[in-house]
Amino acid sequence: MKLLIFASLITYVLISSYFFLNWLRFFKRSYRSSPENWFLSMVLLAIAVLFWPFVVPFSLIASASSFITKRLLSATSEPIYQPEPIPTALIECVDLAEKA
Repeated sequence: MKLLIFASLITYVLISSYFFLNWLRFFKRSYRSSPENWFLSMVLLAIAVLFWPFVVPFSLIASASSFITKRLLSATSEPIYQPEPIPTALIECVDLAEKA
């Protein structure tokens, strides 16, 4: 169990550092940023790095529930079994038998 927790923490640190460095490189390339804009970008970057483990599972749950809902709605709107139409010759035979 300790090994699983340790592996999870290492994975979190590695992925967080990758995203942090990638986005930091992106923000540094923005030459027209004012100091206030740059500060807000860094705050956003810090929040994104800290909370991505919470956001990603919730996003997956939302996507899955949306997919399941659409799948259920499309399944209930179409009939599962469509009987073949009764041939008109058979209907005429039944009508003639009832009249006789």
